[in-house]
Amino acid sequence: MQTGEIIGNLSKEQGINLRQLAIKAEVPYNTLYAIVKRKSSRVDTETLIKIAKALGVQLRDLTDTSIWEEFDKQYPDMGENVARFEAVTAYLKEMGFSVDFAPEGEEGESYSAALGKDEHTAVFTQTEFEELQAGAKEAIEGRFYKKVLEQQKKK
Repeated sequence: MQTGEIIGNLSKEQGINLRQLAIKAEVPYNTLYAIVKRKSSRVDTETLIKIAKALGVQLRDLTDTSIWEEFDKQYPDMGENVARFEAVTAYLKEMGFSVDFAPEGEEGESYSAALGKDEHTAVFTQTEFEELQAGAKEAIEGRFYKKVLEQQKKK
């Protein structure tokens, strides 16, 4: 759905005609009419902000989300992967490491990770960094279950 169509639908849902919306948004009526009737996808950012405020919605609510929906279909685990990646990075920083990432490959399809600590630096490929993360998880889980068994024996 294009931005103009979204604006038209939202104004109808709220019972506001385009003339009223134009006044409320402080946007020329002809501009708003052209956006909605032509179902425009390209709208000046300043105009979009004014319209979003007038409708009481977020700016992102006025844009075409199909590209993100398609992205989510192609990469359903991306949000979870990014969250895990950010958590590992934060954990490394808490342990006193500096962490820098650099894109690799012609189109930046992979990365390298440079970890630094105590005036030393080690650069990991994406695969090596992912293995480092998996190894840390295994080490923590191993120690956790070892402690569980120790405590169960004491009972």
